[in-house]
Amino acid sequence: MNSTANQSWVITNYHLVAGSIAAAQGIPAPVTPTDVAPPVAGVHPRVTVHLGGADRTGTVYSWDAPNDLALVIVEVGNLPALKFSSVVPTQGLPVWAVGAADGPAAAARGKLIDPTPQSYVTDATFGPRSSGGPLVDSEGKVVGVLTATATVTPAAPTSTVVPTSTAVPARLACIEVVICPP
Repeated sequence: MNSTANQSWVITNYHLVAGSIAAAQGIPAPVTPTDVAPPVAGVHPRVTVHLGGADRTGTVYSWDAPNDLALVIVEVGNLPALKFSSVVPTQGLPVWAVGAADGPAAAARGKLIDPTPQSYVTDATFGPRSSGGPLVDSEGKVVGVLTATATVTPAAPTSTVVPTSTAVPARLACIEVVICPP
């Protein structure tokens, strides 16, 4: 999301760092998002992040378990950062789900089916290894953070089903884990 001369900020999913958070707090690994207490002063969970072509150690700075969000800060700077979209997401907006876990980046094209302030449902389906990656608009700007959930939504008016995936809106990510630029 941002990179200065000395550090980079990465927004990802809480479930990807939950085990590290639990270990840092000295509690058993979480089973559900509400199993981990809010951030504790002085507790700075460490995680490994593949960033800039190498594995780096990062600090989980803040998180929001119910919305499946986390902000990780890595002490590596001057990396390219994605821009946030200024488009108000509406039904039918063309989007791409982008993931690059353990390999080259892959994208799935689709459109928003049901954008709400809490969640974006899209038919741009992706696998769980893309979780934490960006959902981008046609300009390549971030509109949301992909989550591992996938559902099957009935397509109206027929009885066929449409596979769907979800993303957390970028603005919600900004409100919950970091103050984003306007």
